[in-house]
Amino acid sequence: MIDFAGTTGSSRVPPYRDLPAPFLPDHRGSILSFAFLPLYTGDYLRDTSDLTLTEHGIYLRLLMYSWDSRGPVPVDEARAARIVGASSDDERNAVKSILLRYFVRHDDGWYQPRMDREIAKANAIAGVRSEAGKRGAARTWAKDRASAMANAMASAMAPATTPTPTPTSTPTTTPTSNGRTERVAAKAPPRKRLPDDWKLPKDWGEWALTERKDWTPDYVRKVAAMFADHWHSKAEARADWLATWRNWVRNDRGVGLPARETQSDKRAKVGRAIWGDKLGGSDERVIDGTADRVD
Repeated sequence: MIDFAGTTGSSRVPPYRDLPAPFLPDHRGSILSFAFLPLYTGDYLRDTSDLTLTEHGIYLRLLMYSWDSRGPVPVDEARAARIVGASSDDERNAVKSILLRYFVRHDDGWYQPRMDREIAKANAIAGVRSEAGKRGAARTWAKDRASAMANAMASAMAPATTPTPTPTSTPTTTPTSNGRTERVAAKAPPRKRLPDDWKLPKDWGEWALTERKDWTPDYVRKVAAMFADHWHSKAEARADWLATWRNWVRNDRGVGLPARETQSDKRAKVGRAIWGDKLGGSDERVIDGTADRVD
């Protein structure tokens, strides 16, 4: 705090309640920054009720100067008058009157006691916030660095893998009228409907017999007819009908195929081939060697 001894004829700094100032007491709040001047109208009007309009303007301008400069009003009264824009004798006398009433003179300038305390408080708050910001930034930096180190260690310990290449279209070049060539991406094959007169190609049928060992040539032709009827009725366009045929063959459940010959049927067939119609009793008995001799 500033020592006011010897400046106003008193060696004691008067308490806040005796100093007319437009600021709230400490217990009612605090100034957070220098972006604005905290002017509380009730306090101000109570302490300045007898001022003229000119004196109001001078006092407010001096307060604003002290706040923005964070220091005193210049001790030179001529400079103080220029700060508030006082030009006439009456206005300069008003400046002197306001300084004597509301400010305390020191060697380096005129101080408003309450303003001086609020400036010190704002500086302290700004310092605390600055330190808090620095600590927060340090914590964030340490956290980010720890995360980066953990990721780096995980990457170093992970087994090497070969990335799967992404298929891309092969660009082609197309000549233009000016003799230059332009790179044009290869287009997808066109989609077409199954021709109305479509018939199963021989190599398609041979592939089906190879893929499905239980199929017969007749059954392949039957499946091909169902394939054609289905896609003619849907009238859908496909880019690759051979692939569509292959999927059709793989998904076919074999409905309509001749019943498979069981092991019992095979034994009965062998028995009939050996003994013909003379065979009596169970076919199992004949095949497993327990049947009676037939003359």
